[in-house]
Amino acid sequence: MEKTKLTYEEEQVIKNLDPIIFPNCLNIAVVGKTGVGKSSFINAIRNLTCKDQNAADVKSGSESCDHKEERSEFSYRITNSNVEIEINLIDTMGHMGNINPQCDNFSFIESVKNALKIVEFDAIIFIYEGRLTSEELSIAKRYVEKNVLIFFVMNKMNNFLIDNIRQITGNYSYNRSLNDQYNENKKELNQCVEKEMDAVINLIDRNMVFNCIVESIQASTSLILNSDDYKKKIIKNSIYFITSTKEDFLNECISKDGFRLKTEIEQYLVHAKLNNFNIDLFDPFSERLIRIKKKYLISNLFKDTKKI
Repeated sequence: MEKTKLTYEEEQVIKNLDPIIFPNCLNIAVVGKTGVGKSSFINAIRNLTCKDQNAADVKSGSESCDHKEERSEFSYRITNSNVEIEINLIDTMGHMGNINPQCDNFSFIESVKNALKIVEFDAIIFIYEGRLTSEELSIAKRYVEKNVLIFFVMNKMNNFLIDNIRQITGNYSYNRSLNDQYNENKKELNQCVEKEMDAVINLIDRNMVFNCIVESIQASTSLILNSDDYKKKIIKNSIYFITSTKEDFLNECISKDGFRLKTEIEQYLVHAKLNNFNIDLFDPFSERLIRIKKKYLISNLFKDTKKI
């Protein structure tokens, strides 16, 4: 039986949530251990520092702002296709790192969703540093099975690059910009990034997070699939390497996938939510989205002889 009893701290988080009532909105849960940079990500994607008004409280590091009121919900609005859209980012307050024998983290995330009075999250962003945990991957798998879009976001890519510059050159200079030192070692660093990407892909694959998508497609169409290659393509498109500071978030050297992540949330996912999504089969996110959120379209999009 699934454990559902919440701790006092978890109950307080739930109690302080306000139901979401804006008619056109995306509801995105931001999940991860304490210290991985959930709050700094929530600020960076909204183009804020922790010192700005309505910023999330960053509790450690150079941007620490202990004076800020602790909150769980952070929203910003964009205009897309002449429609005002509210994007709600719900910070799960570091509960992935807590060990509560009476309540698993999946149940807590579900309790957050119910308190917000929403039917289902449009997406869940797993922020991590180092490696994803088996529990995070297990939760992600359960939400993929519920047709929720999953983003795996490795934060603090700047630290990853600094560590690898030290290994490549034997030294990293804090008196020079990371951009310059990246460009000087670009080939070797890109190889390090690809190696890290392969390790994450294999980890997600071993935990069978996206298996149900491939199985669903194979069951609903006569499309000829190389299932392993196809599944790894889906996995790769779900992984993002970022640095969650306002100044670096869109810098493709230091935050490789920041721009892609922001674009996919603010444009493609918004379009899908409004049901005016223009499907571009040559765009990786379009492929992933229609397979996760609109699987019933597959048989009409491809001819039986087409290989993927």
